[in-house]
Amino acid sequence: MHLDADVIDKRKRKSISVCTLFSSPKIVFCLITMFLGTFNIVFWGSWLSDDLSNYPAFNEDYLGYVIGSQSFTYLFGCLLLPYTCEAAPRRLLFVIACAGFGISCFFLGPSKLLDLPQNMWFILAAFPLMGIF
Repeated sequence: MHLDADVIDKRKRKSISVCTLFSSPKIVFCLITMFLGTFNIVFWGSWLSDDLSNYPAFNEDYLGYVIGSQSFTYLFGCLLLPYTCEAAPRRLLFVIACAGFGISCFFLGPSKLLDLPQNMWFILAAFPLMGIF
């Protein structure tokens, strides 16, 4: 495949560097928003294995399957995303995702607000839900 010199020069002029990204206020705002959103939902300690080991009905050998279930449902959600974007507006999908993720976070632990007890089955149901949303 032979390219003209003009096409190559246009590609060189349109190259995007890291400085180009950080010079745009919209991109910097998006990066800060993503950082703060991720910072607020990250669990800073290993609590899952400690919490589930308190339940005599749960075998610790299955802990990897619990964490892996989130990845499989995330993959399923990613495969469905193009079809859902065609059927519904993206803003509505974003609101549904935020609400669904919030509901699944309530399932992770005891909630005084919703009067949910500390229950192993709520925790096990929350991880696949978090993967979908």
